[in-house]
Amino acid sequence: WVFDRPQSFFSNNYRKLRTDLKFLYDSSSSKNILITSIADKEGKSPTAVNLSAILQLSGYKVLAIDLDLRNPSLHRYFDIDNTIGVSDYLSGIENISEIVFSTLYPNLDIIVAGSSLANPSELLLSDKIGIMLNKLKNEYDYIIIDAPAGLNREMATHLAVADKLLLVVTPEMFSIVDAIRLKESAEMSGTPLMGVVLNRVGRDFAE
Repeated sequence: WVFDRPQSFFSNNYRKLRTDLKFLYDSSSSKNILITSIADKEGKSPTAVNLSAILQLSGYKVLAIDLDLRNPSLHRYFDIDNTIGVSDYLSGIENISEIVFSTLYPNLDIIVAGSSLANPSELLLSDKIGIMLNKLKNEYDYIIIDAPAGLNREMATHLAVADKLLLVVTPEMFSIVDAIRLKESAEMSGTPLMGVVLNRVGRDFAE
């Protein structure tokens, strides 16, 4: 990932994405970016991690949040225990500081998914997600949200609390119909689609 290969072609692609963000945002505002995909295993979580990393390397204060309560993974990248996190806050923890953890990298914090739940749907529909982000937005330059994949009621809730949507797709799983549906849902929620990351393509294609 970016921290292991900061000068690689791979990392430079994330620098390009970081540059695009500067044109999309007022520098004085907090920037909540929700990252998702149409299907599982398209690379949304690695994208969230590496975007957080490249922003941190630029001196921004960044918070990464794992909202994929069914398939959490961000804790593995940062070697953070997944015992307490978003699900525990939504279940009753009142003090948000209890679920925010520092990483090994300065100015990069993380909120992991938290305790494993059999059916997290009701929690993911909670208004407390928006309350949490409103309390955190003044503490960070960027908040990167790794959201569950797919089109469902939960996604509508997530879109409502984000400033921008970033969609991660792969050539073999891409569906233009589903992408358009997601774009329309984002626009209806007031969260515009800022762009699409095409994942798992050869270097020549990416250039």
